[in-house]
Amino acid sequence: MFTFKMNAAQYRRGCLFRMRKNRLKSMPGTVSFFLAAIVLVAVLLIGADLFFFLLPLILFGMGLYEIGAYSRSCAKEFESLPFLHGTQKCTLGEDGLELQSSFERLFVRYGDIYAVKNKRRYVLILLTFGKGIIFLDKKENGSEAQELLKALEKGGVKV
Repeated sequence: MFTFKMNAAQYRRGCLFRMRKNRLKSMPGTVSFFLAAIVLVAVLLIGADLFFFLLPLILFGMGLYEIGAYSRSCAKEFESLPFLHGTQKCTLGEDGLELQSSFERLFVRYGDIYAVKNKRRYVLILLTFGKGIIFLDKKENGSEAQELLKALEKGGVKV
């Protein structure tokens, strides 16, 4: 068992990792970038008027806006959920991991953990598709991060 506390930047990093893993929310931005490239190539090949050069810029801007909007919504979500500001307790069991805050308790079996990201500076775990983020900075929580990674490997989770 160990405790940890996330800040807004760490929670945002977890949200963006979840977005990339889900691939659902980033689809409009990807489509906008793809359409912008197609329209730009077509305009250059056809040699159209100046108006048609604005269309790829608009599509490209829509893609950037979508990514920025999701990032801002993660920060607003963190600010609006007070239980994320407090200390969270993580308990490692034989068959799963339990995350407990002042508001909720979430138990996930090791085989059902959605995603793990093990970087040089941090460990990021998405417990489920929609909720449950564990962010451990290895500088601050190095022993806890190693303990968690060992438990995940023992439980059969690909780290």
